[in-house]
Amino acid sequence: MPNYKCSNKKCKFFNQVIRESNCHIIYKKEGKIDKTAPCPECGKDREMVVDGFCTSMHGGGNCCNR
Repeated sequence: MPNYKCSNKKCKFFNQVIRESNCHIIYKKEGKIDKTAPCPECGKDREMVVDGFCTSMHGGGNCCNR
């Protein structure tokens, strides 16, 4: 379950970390497409907040193998 944070200063969820229980990530030739990234309030893409688990499949650098 990933955490997301909206970086839109005009959004009521700005800078709030929200845990999503259902994540949908698609990998295509163009790269990773995170269908859960858009903010439910403003619609702008949120940033994923890494909270310590291994995210090597998400492209994060916090995996213990690195």
